[in-house]
Amino acid sequence: ISIWAGGPEVSFNAEAFLEEHPEVTGIMRGEGEGIFRELASYYIERTGSLSDIRGLTFRDFSGNIRQNPPAALLDPDEVPFPYDDLEKFAHKIIYYESSRGCPFRCSYCLSSVDRNVRFRSLDLVKAELGMPETLWNCRVKEFGPLIVSIDTEGRNLFEENKVIFNERKEKAYEEICKHVSFIK
Repeated sequence: ISIWAGGPEVSFNAEAFLEEHPEVTGIMRGEGEGIFRELASYYIERTGSLSDIRGLTFRDFSGNIRQNPPAALLDPDEVPFPYDDLEKFAHKIIYYESSRGCPFRCSYCLSSVDRNVRFRSLDLVKAELGMPETLWNCRVKEFGPLIVSIDTEGRNLFEENKVIFNERKEKAYEEICKHVSFIK
């Protein structure tokens, strides 16, 4: 039986993970959709070589750890939409990626390793989420990470909370500036 792992928790230190876990065959590093498809094809069709699949770190037949070059980043519009019927998820939270990557370098976050930000096209996001046009600002040509939390009355709760957050942030900034002169 072959055991494969993936995800950010193991991708960035794949060789060390394999050394610590001899029962694991290999690691899929990076974005898994394409790598997993190639890996499944390798096992199902029994053709090719693990050495040919970009984004893998694995044990060869001698037990040596091999690391292939990284796989190319995916175009977010090419990532399949995982929900066939959103009605099944009424009153539930779903995970939806309108972008991948992050422009920031937060020391606690694994997304900070790759600053290559890519966005799903706005028309595709609208179509996949089935959102009525009244909930969208139609003049937007580009957008950043999309965070939408719509309640049953059609209010965007994220936008409402963002206003409250910004008000609190301004008050906190003003209070700090009273006590610390170099921030201005």
